[in-house]
Amino acid sequence: MDPVCLRFIIICWNSIIAPWKLLFAFVPPYQIAHGWIAFIFSLIFISGIAYGVTNITDQISCVTGLNPYVIAFTALAAGTSWPDLVASKIAAERQVTADSAIANITCRFVCTHIL
Repeated sequence: MDPVCLRFIIICWNSIIAPWKLLFAFVPPYQIAHGWIAFIFSLIFISGIAYGVTNITDQISCVTGLNPYVIAFTALAAGTSWPDLVASKIAAERQVTADSAIANITCRFVCTHIL
């Protein structure tokens, strides 16, 4: 890959994740009060992020004219599928055969759609 293109991708990625790193830098260390303060701070931050995502989905539904439930379920499906996608990608890269990645995808489909 071209070094200029790679540098541009790194700069874009760091500009996307910088606000999240800054936000969660305010979570105190888990050693304080057996982790309860860190848990409460994280819970507050995650609740704020969920509130922001809810507002964004409401705005998208207003702009597009789609039913808010369609947008909400699409955001929910994307949010719950993303970790499995990353896990499957890592499993496929690290193993000689992609058996774990295929099993993960198949199991995910069976568990979420058929059951």
